[in-house]
Amino acid sequence: GDAASLRMFVSKGLNPLVACSFAKNMGLYGERIGALHVVTSDQTSAAATSSQFKIIARVVYSSPPRFGAMVAHRVMTDSTLRILWENELKEMSGRINKMRSELRRLLEQKLPGTSWKHVTDQIGMFSYTGLTKDQVEHCANPGAVFMLPTGRISMAGLNDGNLEHTAKAFAGAIKACPV
Repeated sequence: GDAASLRMFVSKGLNPLVACSFAKNMGLYGERIGALHVVTSDQTSAAATSSQFKIIARVVYSSPPRFGAMVAHRVMTDSTLRILWENELKEMSGRINKMRSELRRLLEQKLPGTSWKHVTDQIGMFSYTGLTKDQVEHCANPGAVFMLPTGRISMAGLNDGNLEHTAKAFAGAIKACPV
């Protein structure tokens, strides 16, 4: 699973650092809450590492955000809340994967001979569409489908009500602005 690479590093005598954020997976966007996990080989290294990170934290932010930390702590330590959170993550992830698959299907249907496999090969809440800057601009006007100039789109923003419109805008942009 997710810990396999960490176990491999530790087995080879390496001390990994792992940063995680709770911004998206707990909906704590404005709270800037996360954690840095550090594996050390002994207590002396752990104390020295902790001391250095405390100095860095003091310079960077002095007092960490408390509310988000309290929410994350409560969810992670209350077994009922944790199970509920994990189930909601699975549901959200499943919905995003469904949107990826449907977007790919619609685009391959609207643009015969093209492959949109890269959309379903990616994971997470965002996707790099491969659209050019001109195609992105065409999606926005006249299509009213907005994304970053790089073609990065929020998959979490897609739903059954706007998926067809999005695919139509992509197809129209690709036809209007060929590469």
